[in-house]
Amino acid sequence: MIFMHYKAKPLSPHITIYKPQISSVLSITHRITGVINFIGMSILVWWVILIGAYGFIPDNTFMWQFFQSYIGIFCLMGWSFSLLLHMCTGIRHLFWDAGYGFGLAVFPKTGWLAIFCAGFFWIILWTMIYIVRTP
Repeated sequence: MIFMHYKAKPLSPHITIYKPQISSVLSITHRITGVINFIGMSILVWWVILIGAYGFIPDNTFMWQFFQSYIGIFCLMGWSFSLLLHMCTGIRHLFWDAGYGFGLAVFPKTGWLAIFCAGFFWIILWTMIYIVRTP
């Protein structure tokens, strides 16, 4: 019987030794926010369907009461940031589809720009909500 000796082949970079880059982190985050947005929209649509089908007054529903609580407001704040971040990274992807922004120096800048814009729009949104809600 002949025994063959193989050289040890190099392993692919593992997640524990791979340095995360803004583009890879935003790519994963874009997928995660897509799932969060799907779940949030599904809950919202079913709530509206039940209100319309059974003639409920929205103020008397469990969902309305939940969204008036601190936990509910926190969930709405997180969901709105998820929507805005998904939108901003989606716009970034649209520019890539058009052939713009493919440079090693441009990738991190557009990534941080997407995060900054999402945060900026989120602050404006919740400032406006606070102004409208405050008597």
